[in-house]
Amino acid sequence: MDFMPAWKRWGYEEGMEEGLEKGIEKGIEKGKEEVIRKFLQKGFSPEKVAETIEVPVAEIRKLMKQ
Repeated sequence: MDFMPAWKRWGYEEGMEEGLEKGIEKGIEKGKEEVIRKFLQKGFSPEKVAETIEVPVAEIRKLMKQ
């Protein structure tokens, strides 16, 4: 059985941890975008959506253009 040197294992674990964090952040961002789109589909104004979920109106408008 081939064992990984400690420095290599540390790098691997750091990479996995960083990848997991980025994945979680991306998932949260996608979820937030989905909520914004649903509010807009229900007829809420961009200003009301921004106020409700506490994001800048510019971010709402950017999503509307996509």
